Amino acid sequence: MKNNKGFTLVEIISVIGILVVIALVAVPSIISISNNNKEKNYQKTVDLIVTSAENYYHNDIDKTKLLDNESCYVTLKDLTISKYLKAPITNPKTNDKLDLMTYVKITKNVDENDVITIDYEYVNDINMEGLNKCYSK
Repeated sequence: MKNNKGFTLVEIISVIGILVVIALVAVPSIISISNNNKEKNYQKTVDLIVTSAENYYHNDIDKTKLLDNESCYVTLKDLTISKYLKAPITNPKTNDKLDLMTYVKITKNVDENDVITIDYEYVNDINMEGLNKCYSK
């Protein structure tokens, strides 16, 4: 009497086929979710950098040197030296360390009604051409 306790080749190929279909559906979704999370984490990192620059501006910058409708910059190095950020700062999208010479551009805007607004923009570049360094108190 023959004992048939194994799987047939057709059954094994069918199971492998089903697993391949599941993988083809699941992997792109997982990659998309991962990329979205990296983008959200990058934006949170940028928000943290900008908030640190705002605090630095309000606490440590000589505001009399920033003229109306002009900009200055503060580097990530300035923010880490002043203890507003802790280095190294990692880019969540690439897992590379951000260059400490990248900066936040701070612009003092004054409108026709003499209303002053301060804008902060993180610039992931080390070219500060045409900008002055923000002066510490």
